[in-house]
Amino acid sequence: MHSALGMCLMTALMSGQPETETRGITRFERADANHDGVVTADEFPYPRLFARIDSDHDGRITRQEAADFGDGSVGGVPPTLLFRRDVVYVERNRSRTWLTSLDIYQPREQEGEFLPVVVYVHGGAWSIGDKARVQSKPAHFVEAGFVFVSLNYRLSPDVTHPAHVEDVASALAWIHAHAREFGGDPERVILTGHSAGAHLVALVATDPTYLEAHDLDPAWLRGVVPLDSASYDLEARRDDLAMRGMIRAAFGRDPELLRDASPIRHVNADRRYPPFCVVYAGQRRDARQESERFVEALRGAGADVELVRAEGKDHGAVNSDVGVEGDEMTAAIDAFIRRAIRDHDELPVRPPED
Repeated sequence: MHSALGMCLMTALMSGQPETETRGITRFERADANHDGVVTADEFPYPRLFARIDSDHDGRITRQEAADFGDGSVGGVPPTLLFRRDVVYVERNRSRTWLTSLDIYQPREQEGEFLPVVVYVHGGAWSIGDKARVQSKPAHFVEAGFVFVSLNYRLSPDVTHPAHVEDVASALAWIHAHAREFGGDPERVILTGHSAGAHLVALVATDPTYLEAHDLDPAWLRGVVPLDSASYDLEARRDDLAMRGMIRAAFGRDPELLRDASPIRHVNADRRYPPFCVVYAGQRRDARQESERFVEALRGAGADVELVRAEGKDHGAVNSDVGVEGDEMTAAIDAFIRRAIRDHDELPVRPPED
């Protein structure tokens, strides 16, 4: 089965929520190829993930098991977390609000000060993926003293650039305005994303256009952690065989537009940037080269930036291993976040809004 279809099936099962009321169809039903109300192993190409979702181990995934897995009650998220699903951050299409919604994970019992917030943007070639695919991240960050937020955004081919990054900026603006309502500190926000999500977090943090539309400056962010992107310079990669189809579907062919969508093209010494921790998979040559170029540009502009090689990891593991106990990459990311939260109070930020 093609990997893109497999990712769609994982997204479908891990959400378990209605896609639109008008169509009367859910993403679970799309995965249920023979429409018998359950998903079996031959309908799902990932045996290890299938075994995790199939909580009673009867060889079938029911709608309830899919919903349980999607809401974090299965898969390593402890019951000490309070989970809020499908909070709409901007309403662009009433029948597809799940595309512009976010999930919030926070301590079930929280007292005292507002907690810093880690925001996660999923990958999937700007065309697939879902905010529910967070693996160990919520438990890891909440137990470390953070609120964790995972967001969706509109996907290609339904939309093209700049819709994806506009949605990320809208979500960040919503988080800034509403963080205290869920125990978060609006002035201590860390932004991270994987693959296409890494490209989007890098772009929203380097091109001020998107956050300025919401009266925010990218330097408001306390830190940015892109996870394994090979897309910091889309114009340079537009003819790459591995990337060409994905780039054209999400961004088109216009060289000027591709430059506009390339984070590296927006880096200059006239702006202040949040600290960056750029992570790449040790097994990916193209990601290493793109990451090194991006880091060099940021350092040349005076930015505070770290480069982390995730030794021995492939593209998927750079995402799935974040939050895994004992993982060296996770330890490096944690150390960066702690330092970014502690050492960058001098960043220009807006005063908190009561």
